[in-house]
Amino acid sequence: MPERILLEDLDFVLNEIRIVSKSGYEDKIEEARKILKYHWKDFPYLALSLKFNCKIFSGDKRLKKIIPERVITPKELLDEFL
Repeated sequence: MPERILLEDLDFVLNEIRIVSKSGYEDKIEEARKILKYHWKDFPYLALSLKFNCKIFSGDKRLKKIIPERVITPKELLDEFL
C-alpha cells in the first residue's frame, strides 16, 4: 500500500475516534450491568454501545454470545469489506 494512502486511512480513523468521559455514558451503566450480569469487565463498553447506538468491536466469544446484536467480530467486519 502506498504511504500516502496509508496516511489518509490513518487520518480517517483518527478523526473518527472520540474520547468519552464516564459522565458521557454513566446513565447507561446500570442497564449494561443488568444485561452482562457477571461479565463485569465489559460493562463500560456495553454502556457506550447503548448510549451511542453502536456496535462493540470484539473477538470475545462470551461477549458475542451474551449480546450478539451488539458485538461485531473482526471476521464479521472484514467480511463486510470483502
